[in-house]
Amino acid sequence: MLGGQAASAATEVRAALGDDPDAGGSPVASYALAVAALIAEDDAAVAQLADVMDPRGEAFERTATAMRALAARDADAYASALAAIEADFAARDEHLTGVAIADTAIMLELIAAERGLAAGLESPLVPVP
Repeated sequence: MLGGQAASAATEVRAALGDDPDAGGSPVASYALAVAALIAEDDAAVAQLADVMDPRGEAFERTATAMRALAARDADAYASALAAIEADFAARDEHLTGVAIADTAIMLELIAAERGLAAGLESPLVPVP
């Protein structure tokens, strides 16, 4: 999504993980598949995948909530979930990439924008054009 190859990446993820029995119960694989499902507008698949993400913990729960809201096209629930994701990134002392940026929020905003649901969150951690 961030690299501008969303559709082809979604197809590749779904092909690689869709029938993998080890991916079925994996919150990380479910996250990747849920992103791919959102990109492919397979909204029916998102809720089930998000349910697998929830037990992984807080960051996964927040992202699963945002994904469910996008799939349901619920702009208010999405904006609230996105704000929670940004707040989590803002509270971190260290970031996985070494750069203070809310990459999950940026990715979700790009997907939301394609659906006409972008929250327009103003944050230096979410620099979406």
